[in-house]
Amino acid sequence: MEKIELIIQCGLTYQPLTIAISLLGEKYDIQKLHIVTTHSAMKGAKEVMDAFFASLDCCIYGEFVEATGSQSDQAEYVLNLRHALGLLKHTPIAIIASGTNWMTYHFANELHKIPTFVVKTAKAFEEKSFFPQNEPIAIGGCGGVSINDGKTSIVYLQKLYRERNEERFFVKERTLYFLGNKIELTLQEAAMFSFLASHGGVLDLENDYTAEFNAFCEKNEHYDSYRVFVDEFASRFRQIVSKINSKIEEYPAIIQEHLKIVRQESCYKINPLVLKPLS
Repeated sequence: MEKIELIIQCGLTYQPLTIAISLLGEKYDIQKLHIVTTHSAMKGAKEVMDAFFASLDCCIYGEFVEATGSQSDQAEYVLNLRHALGLLKHTPIAIIASGTNWMTYHFANELHKIPTFVVKTAKAFEEKSFFPQNEPIAIGGCGGVSINDGKTSIVYLQKLYRERNEERFFVKERTLYFLGNKIELTLQEAAMFSFLASHGGVLDLENDYTAEFNAFCEKNEHYDSYRVFVDEFASRFRQIVSKINSKIEEYPAIIQEHLKIVRQESCYKINPLVLKPLS
């Protein structure tokens, strides 16, 4: 396994700390742990490490940091972060396990070049025990906890990204890509949605788009097919709209609100902001 070092921000909530170490311990050979915290949380962090991860080499920083977040506290916290960075000998991974907003601000500023994750809990379990009596769960090695359907994680690490998406929305072959979601359509459905997008998200079916749509498909290697071409655009598009919308309805509300095709008299449209370039 790849050898790594962890830099973990930790407050007085220690469960995310143990979750992060457990999950990463399944994938990596953790050589050293650097826990940056406050004076009041140091004792608890040490007790947790001694109880669950005694074999790991661990340094805990926070002797001169109060949780109030004064200018002095923040300066000492930054010094601790820089000290930990200076001691690194292996590939680092950063974790925001718990802590206050001012800690997270400085953690992000100092470690912005290091892959960083936050500890997340599945929404259904945010306010309950990981071991609800009436829901089947599975417990894997090193503390991995999941629902027994084999695909739903109860606890997981979510990566934080500095880079932004180059596009908010685009269509590729038979798939709509929007806000990190992929909506699978048939080729003709995808072609019609792409055609709608090419018109600024609005089609007025008082107009005859048949020839224009078929020409649009001919220019695309994936849509240049007899199965996609239409003899009469308007009637076929009206039929397709309900099929597209029914698939979009399987996705979260934010996807439905912006991608569902709505009718206003003879016009069919989506939210035009979807197509606005990211600046």
